[in-house]
Amino acid sequence: MFKKLVGLVHLYIFSKISFVKFLTCLLLPLSVTFSAHSASADPCLAFVSQDNRIVKEIALNVSEALTAAHICHTIDYFPEKRADYLFKQEKYDGFLMRDAVFGTKSIVPVVKLEPVLIQTSGVILSKDADVKTIEDLNGRSIGITRGWLWMENLVRRYPRVVRASNIVDLSNLLSEGRVDTILVINEILPFVNSEGYNYNNKIIDLKAHVFLKETSKEHAEAVSKSLKKHIENGNSFINVPRILNSFFGNS
Repeated sequence: MFKKLVGLVHLYIFSKISFVKFLTCLLLPLSVTFSAHSASADPCLAFVSQDNRIVKEIALNVSEALTAAHICHTIDYFPEKRADYLFKQEKYDGFLMRDAVFGTKSIVPVVKLEPVLIQTSGVILSKDADVKTIEDLNGRSIGITRGWLWMENLVRRYPRVVRASNIVDLSNLLSEGRVDTILVINEILPFVNSEGYNYNNKIIDLKAHVFLKETSKEHAEAVSKSLKKHIENGNSFINVPRILNSFFGNS
């Protein structure tokens, strides 16, 4: 009786050990496979962008260039202040798109990538022919477009600033006489009723770039190559006349 009992115990232990070994043999390759898949997965770059019509079109063309180069990426769109806040919190690897001066002012260390996505000039449009520089704006009412940082930077010293939601509303501020001066980019002038106004075409040169955080700079060369390839293939990052026509309803 005692021998039978010992035999049953041995059988029970053996069966358990065999089952454990079976599970071990089954799970080990599964865990290795999962780990290998995770380790071999390409990094996916997370970009943040301002949620306005012009910047969004540029960002979508950047996305097209990255996709063509098989660079995994995501782009999230937020209002300007929210986008800045999230980037400062280091929630993203890069920022699409920002003026060149962003590289010197960003709290988070960044790398500016070539090529330039869009290049233009900032313009003063004023009733007064004596207004030729930013310094000449002192004491005047000035209209700018909300979220355009180059405008904000240029007028931050002046108290009489009116912020329009978009470039159409900005044009209306001028035509309706609610401000006597506005800041615009050079390409917008043909769409604005500028009769009787003076403007100076080069108060500021504007160049927009993709920026990556310093901690993500190992991806800079690949991203930069994809953007250059996009241009070499005859593409641009924005069709300025078309998008302006869509703003002013002339398309």
